[in-house]
Amino acid sequence: MSTTGKDDTRLLELLNSRLCHDLVGTVSAINNGLELLSEFGDQMDGEAGDLVMRSAAAAAHALQFYRLAFGFAGGDDAMQPIHALQELTRNFLAREKIEANWDGNVVAEAALPNRQAKLLLNTVLLAIEALPRGGEIAIALEGGDSPTAMRVAANGQDAGLRPEIRSALSADARVDELTPRSAQAYYTVRLSSQIDADLSINSEQDRVEFAAKLG
Repeated sequence: MSTTGKDDTRLLELLNSRLCHDLVGTVSAINNGLELLSEFGDQMDGEAGDLVMRSAAAAAHALQFYRLAFGFAGGDDAMQPIHALQELTRNFLAREKIEANWDGNVVAEAALPNRQAKLLLNTVLLAIEALPRGGEIAIALEGGDSPTAMRVAANGQDAGLRPEIRSALSADARVDELTPRSAQAYYTVRLSSQIDADLSINSEQDRVEFAAKLG
């Protein structure tokens, strides 16, 4: 197998590890709720039922988000409506206790090509990584009906990127040095390069902003 093939396989393994890690807690909560219902019956009906419902909704929202962020939903020629991306992002961030704020000039009726939508969602994941104490993610699209640029900013106390994430975002990052936590950052850079988006990162106190071309 060529070096490129080995790198691609390794990246897939790391991303799968990341996804499983992110989902296992939510799925375990569903199982715990079902066990409580089985063991205590009517005594725990309301509390356990609520736990199952909340956890099932969180798992469904996460899977929907990851399906577009990492999958092949609709193929490369598909268009993703902005209003659908807004809902997808809000639902996903609810489990992170991070608020999503979209710029008021964003045209909800507009749409992004599939890979540009994937890049947007992946920068949202990077913004989450940059908020160790929570906060808000501000999302802006420039260009009206045909967005030509995007900005995703993580705003919150001690906002910043871990050294392993910064390393994975650099031009000379190596797959064999990645971890399940940093693999998504590396994937985002590769995706940005494939669509000539020129991803840039600007950090200041309590704020990290990601910007990219979409035209």
